[in-house]
Amino acid sequence: MDTARRTARVFLFNSENRLVLIKRTRPGRDPYWVLPGGGIEPGETPEDAVHREAFEELGAHITAVHDAVTLHSTPTQILFIAKLVDMDVNARTGTEFTKPDRGTYDIELVPPEALSSINLQPPEALAFLRENPAVFSRT
Repeated sequence: MDTARRTARVFLFNSENRLVLIKRTRPGRDPYWVLPGGGIEPGETPEDAVHREAFEELGAHITAVHDAVTLHSTPTQILFIAKLVDMDVNARTGTEFTKPDRGTYDIELVPPEALSSINLQPPEALAFLRENPAVFSRT
């Protein structure tokens, strides 16, 4: 049985092909941006997890989900590409929003030309976007 922790994250694009990211601001750290996503729960497929996490973190429904890349880091991160259907930030349900000591989780829509000016984590996600610029027009 595989007990290694795995996460599912998504390169999520809105109708203007802007990347939907979460800006993390934590006490004592410089801001950084992350892809929506999180841990894969027992019995859940990575694709199921990315749908669930998009709703929990963004209040979003997504479509056109397909594999992008797997990062063999700790934890293993399975990255998907998807299109935003709709988003209601008031519907966010993630437990992280009830813990003010964890900082803020602001949603930002980032155009491709702005990626070089933000600290996107993990760095491999930014590298993937730089190596695959057509991803912005594929969704």
